[in-house]
Amino acid sequence: MSLRERYTEYERRRTAKFSRRLPSWRTRRHRRRLTVTWALFPVFLVVVLLTDLRGTGWFLPLWLALYAGWILVWGLLRVLTAALTETLSPSLDERQRELRDRAIFLGYQFGLLTLLPLLAYLLLNQRSPDLGINASILLAIAFVVLAAAPTALLAWVLPDDDPEDFQDQ
Repeated sequence: MSLRERYTEYERRRTAKFSRRLPSWRTRRHRRRLTVTWALFPVFLVVVLLTDLRGTGWFLPLWLALYAGWILVWGLLRVLTAALTETLSPSLDERQRELRDRAIFLGYQFGLLTLLPLLAYLLLNQRSPDLGINASILLAIAFVVLAAAPTALLAWVLPDDDPEDFQDQ
């Protein structure tokens, strides 16, 4: 068996494992709630940055807790979408491949739009002494938005899973 075939088989097993987790949460309602929650986290992170709590000792713990919560929600979305956006094409059926490709395309477009305010901020504040740390924080936010946007978009549009699929397990 070639390396590619082994990796494809690994992807199939991983996708199957993800698709069996949290069966009662695999409804559009749950996925959409988590997607809205995921979308609110960057807003809260930017608000924490703008309130300038850095001198108080609250900034780092609050920001890291929010960031970790955001990553956790992204992980839940990955489980509820069976990690389709990260799965290779040979491991997917035609419908899954179409959904994945559409989500990745829209996520890419959304990611580019996310970078525009960051670019504007960098250009408008280029003489600010805090630009380095603020830009780093904003890039950390943009990184997760770019990485997770396809999963969030897919979670929003996926229909409810068929309960009969879980009766065998």
